[in-house]
Amino acid sequence: ENPGSGPIYLFHNTVDAALVGRGIFIAEPVTWPLLLARNNIWMGSSRFAIEYDADDPTDFDYDNLLVNGLTSIVEWNGTRYIQLQDFIRATGQEQHGLNVTPRFVAPDAGNYSLSPNSQLIDAGVLVPGINDDFWGNAPDIGAFEFPDN
Repeated sequence: ENPGSGPIYLFHNTVDAALVGRGIFIAEPVTWPLLLARNNIWMGSSRFAIEYDADDPTDFDYDNLLVNGLTSIVEWNGTRYIQLQDFIRATGQEQHGLNVTPRFVAPDAGNYSLSPNSQLIDAGVLVPGINDDFWGNAPDIGAFEFPDN
């Protein structure tokens, strides 16, 4: 028997499944009382930004979802969503989610800092005790706050 997990918190991650894969994949038989995700960049390639196959409580919001290919952006419990707005309407997840090109400084060289013209700057939400020291008007989405020095 799977004893499960405590709450899962996913804040300010940048995931680039550049070659083959999903930005994030969540499936049973793990159980949890809550999975809370904020201010993440989930980039899939030939799969989905998010693939979710579970029935435990989740709360995804203020994330940027992107797929580098001609595929659905999300697969949620077997239903595929091509457009972010369709996913939001059907599930209530990602009410403030985005689907924009992140504009990293040099991802091919492993630099996932945001460029000055990124739409993800000041697009996140405050998570008290986690990102209180943000620059600008609001926290950025992704692993690195601009400017990240």
